Amino acid sequence: MTFLPATLAGKLAAAIWAVACVAVLVFAFVGREVQDTDLIVSVALLVLCFPVSLALVMLLMGIFYLLHTWFGVVVPGGFGVNVLEWLLFVGVGYVQWRLIVPFVLAKKGSVA
Repeated sequence: MTFLPATLAGKLAAAIWAVACVAVLVFAFVGREVQDTDLIVSVALLVLCFPVSLALVMLLMGIFYLLHTWFGVVVPGGFGVNVLEWLLFVGVGYVQWRLIVPFVLAKKGSVA
């Protein structure tokens, strides 16, 4: 398996997705002093990595809830948390679009 898709349309879509992901990271850096940057970064990553990002958001919300209720730990936010969130979401999004979707499409094509 290669890093980039084989078709021109696939390469274009992958490039657009990658540029959008990097733009979110740049936005997180530029707006690191703005109060609602964390929220905007989260929503942008949710959209870019949809639909697997919904499950990831639910998992993270559960972890943060348990950290808060069991140990009194509140995740502070900020640029460092945005970078970790970006790495997690982009990694899962890459797995979704480059591994899972082609596998499902290949299986669907072999059944028909």
